[in-house]
Amino acid sequence: MKKYLFGLVAMLALGLTSCSYDDSELWDKVNDLDNRVKTLEGLCREMNTNIESLETILESLNKNEHVSNIAPITEDGEVVGYTITFTSGESVTIYNNEAGGSTPSLGVAKDEDGLYYWTLNGEWLLDNAGNKVKAEGTDGLTPRLKVEDGYWYVSYDNGATWVEAGAATTEGSGDNLFKEVSYDDEYVYLTLADGTVLVLPRAKEETPEEPVTGNSGNAIDLGLSVKWADRNVGADSPEAYGDYYAWGELTTKTDYNEYNSTAYGKDTGVISGNATYDVATATWGDGWRMPTVEEINELVANCTWTWVEQNGVNGMSVKAANGNTIFLPAAGYFDEASVSLTGSYGTYWTGSPYDSWNYQANSIDFGSNGQGQYPNYRYEGRVVRPVKE
Repeated sequence: MKKYLFGLVAMLALGLTSCSYDDSELWDKVNDLDNRVKTLEGLCREMNTNIESLETILESLNKNEHVSNIAPITEDGEVVGYTITFTSGESVTIYNNEAGGSTPSLGVAKDEDGLYYWTLNGEWLLDNAGNKVKAEGTDGLTPRLKVEDGYWYVSYDNGATWVEAGAATTEGSGDNLFKEVSYDDEYVYLTLADGTVLVLPRAKEETPEEPVTGNSGNAIDLGLSVKWADRNVGADSPEAYGDYYAWGELTTKTDYNEYNSTAYGKDTGVISGNATYDVATATWGDGWRMPTVEEINELVANCTWTWVEQNGVNGMSVKAANGNTIFLPAAGYFDEASVSLTGSYGTYWTGSPYDSWNYQANSIDFGSNGQGQYPNYRYEGRVVRPVKE
């Protein structure tokens, strides 16, 4: 389509014989054509994203997965789609804004065998052998769309062959693959362009157990922006490991995994000082909270870290310029039902998330060879060293 556009400009330019010719009308038409091309290309990208997302959604339904989070996508203040996260941690992006032009009506329908198959303009999408194209399972196929020479084309063999699927114009309005998205406390409802409604169950937020309030530690002034506790949450001495917590949770567990993590994939923002997610605030109170990643980096940059054995426990002695010291035991960490690297590795949570997908959070990690700030998966169990103003 773009070759046609530039050819049109070239031919019209050759026909101009007067340098005073007013070509504004010509360029208006050229710009209008270019805008229509960009609109169709953007619509095609959205449709292909929706197709891939729909396949993932169907697979999640078959696996009895639940929706752990749904977040709107906005452009210029208008909701144009959603990001849906499942309890498995997998996320999909869907667009349900009204299409600015004609689009093929792709959809899915459940056949007599109980499986979903692709439809095109209300009819079963068939392969070269005349078989319905399955939309789920390991043998399911992913249709692909493209716009070429003013027409929509669909392929169900990874682009080896293409079948015309109607004129591609920007006039009028059509529906994206997802026509409507709504949700309540129990379900997410996805209405497809062909009227099919998919109902996705939402994960119920479990009411956390009341945390056991422990004795808070002593505040040590290291000459930094905050004071640091002399022990971990759940510890009765500076050398004791204390309790292990998944990021954003207030109680200990026997098994730390992504499926029982309440903050894995959840957009919480920074949790330091938020008693809903910050175990230091919830258990110690009195201004105690988890440190932020900036406060951890301040501790690393302004103190001397030395690997030592204190009262028979390996860990880091962190000495400030004012001479005050805290000891961080090498408590290791929990992954699933087992604790690893105790005595040789330390890793402490901060209250700062790491990635925009909300799967990781920042921590301070150390061993006999040094220390630094790293991202780690939220569902793993780590110890917490509180701070206060």
